[in-house]
Amino acid sequence: MPVSRLCRGREGRVRNFGRVGKLKIAVIGLGYVGLPLAVALAHKHDVVGFDVSASRVSALRGGVDSTNEVSPEELSSVRFSITADASDLSGCDVFIVTVPTPIDEANRPLGDHPVVFATTPCRGLSLSR
Repeated sequence: MPVSRLCRGREGRVRNFGRVGKLKIAVIGLGYVGLPLAVALAHKHDVVGFDVSASRVSALRGGVDSTNEVSPEELSSVRFSITADASDLSGCDVFIVTVPTPIDEANRPLGDHPVVFATTPCRGLSLSR
């Protein structure tokens, strides 16, 4: 079985998400990658979309995507939670982090990734053993 299909559940045992029904999925970062992903996943699963920008969250709740990756029709065609409150991530089964990757002049990812480190407390608030 591919490793990508396995994940440790809250109980500490390995779960096969390929055979699980509806999941509660957190998509952290609702930019040009995260928003289309959240919309696609929301067709089959419960999704909580999280972004640190309150103005971004407000615009998305109003049906406006400033990146133009998702049309207002697509955005209104699915139901998912859009939030800037990290406590809304509690109870999620899967966390997908989609944040910008800073690169150097040779297009190599930088070692210190402040945006990913900034999301760690959000994920930490929601994870439990």
